[in-house]
Amino acid sequence: PCPLSIYEDIILAYSNPGEIVFDGFCGSGTGLDCALSKGRSAIGYDVDPESIKFCHKRLEQRMRERGNFRIGDLEQHLKAA
Repeated sequence: PCPLSIYEDIILAYSNPGEIVFDGFCGSGTGLDCALSKGRSAIGYDVDPESIKFCHKRLEQRMRERGNFRIGDLEQHLKAA
């Protein structure tokens, strides 16, 4: 796991509010959560179905707050894994 402060430094240095942050190894969703909290949109990917489930649960409230963030076809992807 990476400390939140590292994600914040990277996201603030290399993106602007409203831009999209991609995390290709999103794991528990710390990077995605940080991006969303800093006014960015976020796309995450992980090969581990358990990580995806955990990430989804973690970000569920923030997704409701933003209203424009969704996890596409989560159940279908988990069944295929």
